[in-house]
Amino acid sequence: MILLHRYRLTAVFLLSLVALVRLCGAGFEADIPFEFQAGKQVLPPGTYKFTFNVAEHNVCVAKTGMHEVRLPVITRLGTRGPSDEGALVFDKLNDVRSLSEVWIPSLDGLLVHSIPEEHVHEVVHVVSR
Repeated sequence: MILLHRYRLTAVFLLSLVALVRLCGAGFEADIPFEFQAGKQVLPPGTYKFTFNVAEHNVCVAKTGMHEVRLPVITRLGTRGPSDEGALVFDKLNDVRSLSEVWIPSLDGLLVHSIPEEHVHEVVHVVSR
């Protein structure tokens, strides 16, 4: 009986570990057709990979040939976003677009930036996962 209990605990632990490893790499690629702010950095248009790092609780923005930008997650937004496939929401104030929300399929939305002033949202949908 004790041995069976240990096997069950081991199985639960291993399944949890596999799920955590999968979530660390959860993300997608999106083609951003405009210059945008990610945290304090201004990034040029291009194709970027967006991943959620569960352990560090941040979103990583990466583009070939550039340093990664890591954005701390302010809060989780819920499970329904602008698209079931994943999307990015940019806050646009005047001519400046700031990455605000990252919606990765099968995860809660992730708020990485917020503008208190009235602004417009622009949504960019996923290219691939």
